[in-house]
Amino acid sequence: VLLEEDFAKNYPEAKGRISLYASLNLYGCNGRGVSDLDVLIMGQLEGVQMNLNYTPRNGGDSIESPYVVNSFILTIEQKSHSDGIAFENTNFYVPYRDGLKNVSQQSRDQKDAMRVFLNCFGLSPIVNNLIWFTGITFEQLPSCTHGCPHNAVAGNITLKDLMQARLNSFSSA
Repeated sequence: VLLEEDFAKNYPEAKGRISLYASLNLYGCNGRGVSDLDVLIMGQLEGVQMNLNYTPRNGGDSIESPYVVNSFILTIEQKSHSDGIAFENTNFYVPYRDGLKNVSQQSRDQKDAMRVFLNCFGLSPIVNNLIWFTGITFEQLPSCTHGCPHNAVAGNITLKDLMQARLNSFSSA
């Protein structure tokens, strides 16, 4: 619903298709040991442009730049945590009874599993991995990350948030 409202408000001229799958299982051709994806979003769009912040890998200054959204495949690890989210280097951690769990590694494994799965069908698209913290808002996310670029989005998600996190994932991969 949030993305539908976002499109109606910010991208009324957009054309294309976005497919969203929840609780997806990859069967066969899976060489990464991961088969469950929380959320998979695939899109092909026309007429969607936005300004995003780009931070170079070498740590230079962030610049705002026009970004045209064409096509994308996003594997999304969903976490409902609202407390105890930690960000160290480029990894997010969340608390569980037996200690902190590296959510970023879990997210990367899902991305790799999706790539292996698609490769089995002769496809080799770019797949990006994101983390969706549904228990916090976009305004709360910077306090977790100390302002560093990251591949996470918050509960009140927009298409621009998704694309910014996607762009950030290229820089921190």
